[in-house]
Amino acid sequence: MQINIITPAWAERLEEAFPHTVIYGGRGGGKSYAVADRIIEEAFQEPLNVLCAREFQNSIQDSVLPLLMMRIKRMGLDWFFKATKNNIVGANGSRFFFRGISRNPESVKGIPALQRVWVEEAQTISRESLDILIPTMRPEVGFKGSIDNIKAYYTMNPMLENDPVYHDFIKHSRDDCVVMKINYSDNPFFNPDPANPSQLEKERLHKMKTDPDGYQNVWEGECVKHTDAQIFKGKWSVEEFTPTDEWNAPLYGLDWGFSQDPTACVKLYVHDQTLYIEKEAVKVGLELDDTASYIKARMPEIETAVIRADCARPESISYVKRHGLNGVKPVVKWKGSVEDGITHMRSYTRIVVHPRCSEAIKELTLYSYKVDKRTSDVLRDIVDANNHVIDAARYALEPLIERKRTILDAF
Repeated sequence: MQINIITPAWAERLEEAFPHTVIYGGRGGGKSYAVADRIIEEAFQEPLNVLCAREFQNSIQDSVLPLLMMRIKRMGLDWFFKATKNNIVGANGSRFFFRGISRNPESVKGIPALQRVWVEEAQTISRESLDILIPTMRPEVGFKGSIDNIKAYYTMNPMLENDPVYHDFIKHSRDDCVVMKINYSDNPFFNPDPANPSQLEKERLHKMKTDPDGYQNVWEGECVKHTDAQIFKGKWSVEEFTPTDEWNAPLYGLDWGFSQDPTACVKLYVHDQTLYIEKEAVKVGLELDDTASYIKARMPEIETAVIRADCARPESISYVKRHGLNGVKPVVKWKGSVEDGITHMRSYTRIVVHPRCSEAIKELTLYSYKVDKRTSDVLRDIVDANNHVIDAARYALEPLIERKRTILDAF
């Protein structure tokens, strides 16, 4: 029997033969739906013992049983799978068990011959629970199947980098694990009609505008950072705006990409002690041949503008000048120019980011000082990450930063 159900393209990776599959990200990605569909299909095709675990489960309604039954009905398999008081049972002998690990670890150890484990809300799993859980994935004595067929799925909206599942499978990669970051933008069913936004899309946009720091965790699947270490904490907001004739001319900055780092170009304004970030063009793996056309497609007005670029790549500056970005010029750097640029950006009363500038929003959230791992003290050293749009903004602001530095140096 063929099961008729449409899944997002990324869900094909759930079929890969690895013992661990971690799917993490923000809201709206459809992670739990895809894993539920995959496990139901597997349990339909062959008899499996499946443990659906989470750290805390006060009642069966706290488990994924209601979600599984909803998907079973959607797949037209409610004739095959039946829900009992505490389990789901398949006509071929498949059984789904539902457990909260923290309060009853022995109940997990007692489930025989587990072939599938699904850990929902895996960001809450403790070290103790994880150490109990993984050894339960074992074949029973006399097991004739392949050990390669024993598999665990972990779905999570991450919280902290040191949470056990994130630490063990994402922060420190393993060769026996598939890791996928899935967000709303990877889900074709999230907002199918942009002209008529879904309720979830309205919630996403509201969160972006009202709580940009929290937005990165809730919707983009980024870990919560040490808030005191965030360099631009409390200095910025997300708002729609339209520049007027009263504003000064826009400023443009360009940071070159290296390897996995993106090329980033930014357009910004300074008006009434406010820094406005209006447009961005950001792409990983952008070939130099395509850089000018990629940026102009997103900022058509940039062709005749002055663009201040990282001086570390003079050959790149020369190339894009010959291919449509005539106004590119190298910035001047000095010892402490990064720190001076950050101080300058923080000196504005506000930094306002247009909602379309998603990378700027991400970086302003994540750009941070280093934190002493032993004491949790925030240090003055800056983490060299999540800073490509910010670097481009510093380059755009270079003449203003230079002027301030010159005045200060005069005293």
